[in-house]
Amino acid sequence: MKTLQRGTSDFIQNGGSATSPPADAVALYDGVQDALIDSLSYEGAITQATIAGSSKRFDMQEGTTSTTTLADSNTLEGSLYRDANNTDTDDNGVDFKFTTTVTPGGANVVTAP
Repeated sequence: MKTLQRGTSDFIQNGGSATSPPADAVALYDGVQDALIDSLSYEGAITQATIAGSSKRFDMQEGTTSTTTLADSNTLEGSLYRDANNTDTDDNGVDFKFTTTVTPGGANVVTAP
């Protein structure tokens, strides 16, 4: 698990290999409660993930909708986002989309690639 600092980039390793699935995930984790607060699995499902300091295994994929096609871009600047209201239905495949408008700390803006 990595702690991201504001104003920095490239702290999340993206991509897989021939022996590792291409799916990626990010999570908000509460170390005191040893529980996920929220998670996003994209480019596929991440299940049975480990987090440093916990003996539990966590499923990063929320919901049943496939996230195989939910992907960041290797050629366009952008991010995965929830809608402007940050709607969370607990289904990653429904809740998140890719946008070419990067808005860290601001309102989410939908811009089709």
